[in-house]
Amino acid sequence: MEELLAYEHDLFTWINSTHTPLTDALLWPFSGTLIWCPVVLVPFWFYLRKRPDRLPASLSIGLIILLCSIVSDLVFKPLFSRFRPTMHPLYLEQVRLLKEYTANGLYGFISGHTTNAFGFAMLSSLLIGKRPYTIGIFVWALAMGYSRIYLGAHFVSDVWAGMIMGSLLGVLVFLLYRWATQRYFISHTPTEG
Repeated sequence: MEELLAYEHDLFTWINSTHTPLTDALLWPFSGTLIWCPVVLVPFWFYLRKRPDRLPASLSIGLIILLCSIVSDLVFKPLFSRFRPTMHPLYLEQVRLLKEYTANGLYGFISGHTTNAFGFAMLSSLLIGKRPYTIGIFVWALAMGYSRIYLGAHFVSDVWAGMIMGSLLGVLVFLLYRWATQRYFISHTPTEG
């Protein structure tokens, strides 16, 4: 893992040092939990609330958030034990922090925020199937990933890996949703014969 840092050092440093008052104001909220409220509630209100499969869709959303958190925080971070930029002895002094932001925990591979954002984006875009929504939710997920580097919480490869893992988990949960919906939630009429 440490070998990756040599290749991504310049990109991390550039992203982390490009602070302006506007980007600070736009990207700081991505550290908190409030940013998730409208992102999760909007799909339910506009797209899912009137669907007959809203229960399995809602369960799938809960599952993706739980699964992404478990995989990123309880599997990858302890397994790889790669320091965050703010904890890494070689990078600690170079990281520019916004509002003295410090991420939770020593380890950063893979980014939990990014894994959750891409897992949610992939699953919800597959559930909803509307192009404008898909574009909007993936722009939000990309902003989430970018904010992790910008704020100094993660290296670039932490975010890339989170994007890939979250997307894969989103597809996996969607396939599980589709199987469960067809098997358990769609009422079947007996065939005549």
